[in-house]
Amino acid sequence: SGRHDGGAAPGSLVGEYRVAGAGGIEVDLGWAITLSITSETISLQSQCLTPSCRYQYRGGALSTQAIPDPVCERAYAPVEQAALGALDQATSARMTEANALVLDGPGGSLTLFSQ
Repeated sequence: SGRHDGGAAPGSLVGEYRVAGAGGIEVDLGWAITLSITSETISLQSQCLTPSCRYQYRGGALSTQAIPDPVCERAYAPVEQAALGALDQATSARMTEANALVLDGPGGSLTLFSQ
């Protein structure tokens, strides 16, 4: 099999996901961080933190463009900061052997499991 480096690029990113980790930090907050991906937008939800972006995805290559969002008036947890950085700078998507979707780029990685 020609698979290397963790897995093949998925054909589509559309779905509802639970964020398992970001930037090497496991989500352990007492609430879930979720990510909803439509054919045009990616939206993260972590309590009042609700950033969204438009995206383009082709053959594993990903680019995102932030959509201005309301400000969440509390300090962000380190994993939330890592998730925002990873989402903002994501350049690729791949599946792992554990069936996780990983969005990766210079801002770090975001590990997602289908809900």
